[in-house]
Amino acid sequence: MTFPAGPPVSFTDLRAEFGGTVANDLGDYVRGGAFVPDVAQNAGVPTSPPISLGDFYGSVAEVLRLDDHDVFVVGASPQLARVDIRSNGETTPTFSALEWANTQPNTNGGDYEIRATNTAGEAPNVPLSDALDTWLSLSVDRGWQTNSATATTRVVELLLEFRLAGGATLTSGTITLSATGL
Repeated sequence: MTFPAGPPVSFTDLRAEFGGTVANDLGDYVRGGAFVPDVAQNAGVPTSPPISLGDFYGSVAEVLRLDDHDVFVVGASPQLARVDIRSNGETTPTFSALEWANTQPNTNGGDYEIRATNTAGEAPNVPLSDALDTWLSLSVDRGWQTNSATATTRVVELLLEFRLAGGATLTSGTITLSATGL
């Protein structure tokens, strides 16, 4: 969700976007504080008072970022290179390239969708991978993999895109899976 882009706005709108209670005052909503993430979309929100409701136009409570990442495995055959994007925002293997910064506790993976497109290399192994080229709900864990036989290397390059359900793409990144069996 995004805070309204213009008037009229209220404290109710502020709490709906960023959380908090009626006990919180406007000064509690500084950028980088407990409620408002310090990200580019929130550049108009001051990091300290004075602050006004107009400073929040177009700001966001949820941030989703994905940087490119490589998963390489080498060892006795068969070897498996896999990436899992979990509904709770975690990844396997764990890598900081994917960042879910949800400040509202009621937000969950089911609000998001993911699409994987095979952009280079071989196709992921099926049926052990989720579908390609279609938006999938992150209400359940999703994953893609490749595995190698003896003395072979399989490389899969996937473009992963994320969006709020039915919305525009929020972020994307390339994940390279490489499995080499010895």
